[in-house]
Amino acid sequence: MTPPFRVVLLGMHCAFTLPPLRALLTAPDIDLRAVIVPAPPEATSEAVAELALPTLDKVLRSHHIPLIEAPSLRRGALLPALDPVDTATLDAVVTACFPWRVPRWLRELPRFGALNVHPSLLPEGRGAEP
Repeated sequence: MTPPFRVVLLGMHCAFTLPPLRALLTAPDIDLRAVIVPAPPEATSEAVAELALPTLDKVLRSHHIPLIEAPSLRRGALLPALDPVDTATLDAVVTACFPWRVPRWLRELPRFGALNVHPSLLPEGRGAEP
């Protein structure tokens, strides 16, 4: 029996994060440990909660996957939030529709590194709305 491949997904409260999330949840040998999204600014947190959050939150709650709202990806800010994830055994980080540059320390944390899922061909289709 193959041990599960332990993954953390970096995403957003948006429709593009949901297909990679569902693929990870239905893959037989994937153990999705957490989903990390940028913490919404206080001024927009109610708007986010009313629009996209219930969809992402509902999917994650139904699978008992923690949602981590990160104020930044600085090591000191994010590592305490990752305590329940057991980063020492993490195999990969997957990003889908994540707006921040993933720092080297986070890309090198998992055993096999990081994978970026992008909705268009890069570099031609880069940008916020490719």
